[in-house]
Amino acid sequence: LETGIHANTADQTLRGSATVFGYAIQDYQIERSFSATDYLVVNAPRATSVGGEIELHWRPHRAWQFTAAAGWTDMTLREFTDPYDGADYSGKRAPYAPDYTLAVGAAWQSNIGWFAHTDMVTTGSVYYDESERAASGTPARTIVDLTLGYERAAWKLTVTVTNLFDRDYYSLLIPGVGEEALELRTD
Repeated sequence: LETGIHANTADQTLRGSATVFGYAIQDYQIERSFSATDYLVVNAPRATSVGGEIELHWRPHRAWQFTAAAGWTDMTLREFTDPYDGADYSGKRAPYAPDYTLAVGAAWQSNIGWFAHTDMVTTGSVYYDESERAASGTPARTIVDLTLGYERAAWKLTVTVTNLFDRDYYSLLIPGVGEEALELRTD
């Protein structure tokens, strides 16, 4: 079940949307890794995903646009017993599902070709397995990106800096495999 609303002001300077959802999931797939190249998929008989998101876009002037978005998700394993050790993980958060995401951005475009754009995205904590152990997860993180450039009809010159403040974070962590499976990002 999902429903949402989208609205604009008459002059199109402000746009917004809001969505809420609730999903009942059968046979939710969970990946289990035994080495960097060997894995197995096991199923959680029941899971649910409940959440919502809002998004706003404001264009106060032709040259400027501002955006803001927020999303929250409760992705829960309703029924899951580990097929290897018999541990019951019912009621735990599903792997790889952040609990929230927040984003803000600003863009500027001159009438002579110069432009700039920046985004700041905060992602809530993520667990990479269903145990919810701190060792198998990452805390919330905030990443800032910046793009500057100049554009003409036939060409575009762009300089992009991702992870402007050089924040270390994991984009992937495979519990049970060891250090060779950690993917540390510092873009």
